[in-house]
Amino acid sequence: MKKYIFGLMAVMIALCSCKKDNSSISFDKKAIAGKWKLATLDGKPVQTNQRTIYTFDGVSAGTQTMADFMEVMGEQVWFNKKKLNYTLQGDALHTKWSEGSIHIEWLATITSLTQEQFTTDPSRMVKNDEPEKDMMPKATFEKVNVDYTEDIIGLWQGTSGGGDYGDYNHLWLMTPEGKYYYFSPDPKDPSQWVISENTLNEFAVDGDFVAFRWKENPDAKEDREWWDITIQDKQMSWTALRENNERRNFTMARISPTKDEVNQMLPGKWMVTKENGAEIYTNKRSVHTFDNTGHVYYTVADTTFSKTEWHNKLQLNYNLTGNYLVESGKDNNGNLVQWRSSITNLTNSTMQVIAYSSSRDGVASDPQRMLELVKVNEDFSEAIQGKWYGIAGGGAYGDYHHIWEYLNDGTYYYYNDSSATPEVEDWKRQGFGQPNDGLYGVDGNWLVTSWENNGQFFEWWDIKIYQEGDETYMEWSGYRENGDRNTFKMKKIPAIPGK
Repeated sequence: MKKYIFGLMAVMIALCSCKKDNSSISFDKKAIAGKWKLATLDGKPVQTNQRTIYTFDGVSAGTQTMADFMEVMGEQVWFNKKKLNYTLQGDALHTKWSEGSIHIEWLATITSLTQEQFTTDPSRMVKNDEPEKDMMPKATFEKVNVDYTEDIIGLWQGTSGGGDYGDYNHLWLMTPEGKYYYFSPDPKDPSQWVISENTLNEFAVDGDFVAFRWKENPDAKEDREWWDITIQDKQMSWTALRENNERRNFTMARISPTKDEVNQMLPGKWMVTKENGAEIYTNKRSVHTFDNTGHVYYTVADTTFSKTEWHNKLQLNYNLTGNYLVESGKDNNGNLVQWRSSITNLTNSTMQVIAYSSSRDGVASDPQRMLELVKVNEDFSEAIQGKWYGIAGGGAYGDYHHIWEYLNDGTYYYYNDSSATPEVEDWKRQGFGQPNDGLYGVDGNWLVTSWENNGQFFEWWDIKIYQEGDETYMEWSGYRENGDRNTFKMKKIPAIPGK
């Protein structure tokens, strides 16, 4: 039985058939609406790689998925829900689709149609108006009542079984863009996972069928593997019928949270604290505040940005596909900002994501790093407002012998020590060479300050504000790139009536 038979059947559907008489059965075209999978040819089960999945809208449009060699095309095709047009008149099914300059039609006669399956008599393929020589044998298509296109998105760990290219001791990370990433145990530390160096790495899901393709390196031949799948709760199984009636199977468990779990736990303020297991320098932090209406407020400060690009609670949009998170919008200059990540672990207090390299052109590249975030339950953006007198500590730009005054418009003043007392009248305000002296932003417990003094400077801090008796204190801590940990402690100066 020739492989091209299955490929031809995977093509778009149009109804047209040759009848021995005029007593043909008439089927309602709405009855064929739905998703159908090629199950048998001449009464024999088809191999999993030869699957064809058709989806009909009950009117005139549909899709077709297949990933096998198609002789009429002369090549292995990769049709992932390829669009088609079709007609169903009486019992004559006629599908049409195009690939470049090639136009393919499938002319078939439906001999039976129920809610669960339909069968066709031997049928014919037509390429560029020229009928193919060989007829396609009798075929049975079974109704598919599930679609795992979104359910498969996430991180999965194998628990049993094996295929033609490896066993279950791996991780699979699926993204809604049709890319997947394959992880193996690190030979140096089996408790850690390393991503495969394969290229291409694409998958296509339609109903309960999934096809994979990849290359071991850019110059290698393309490999493929096909599976029928089921997903229930957080368990997934793959089964396949191969040549010589050999059967393969895998089982795996979901590691990443489901979309419902993410929607429940994601709202709130999150700060990035670790990258690939290492603590992030305070100046490399970012804060993401998710509401439950599709907005995320993004705070980051970087010395590579000008002040106009300083993102202080920049409003972006976010959306979820399974565990796959996309944050996108425009920056202060109207340029596209887009961050993509797969959430691999999520609790009410911690989150772990596999992050793709951030981009301003909307194109996501391969995973670059594992990030860990913590939930921030405080917000000191109002509590910091007022005057503070340093009592201990120091940083890269000075010690504690100063006063900081934070205004509610995002600006601050910095006072030099001119007295042994914290009375503001005895201090002199330091000029930074700009009208408002300095800029600052607080998001949760993260503070960034910026000022100009023969150049632009930034400084970042994790902060804590608390009460002890009648006094209010603030503490800063900063982890720097040279390994230093800077700290400050200061006390709030009570407001003086009339001052």
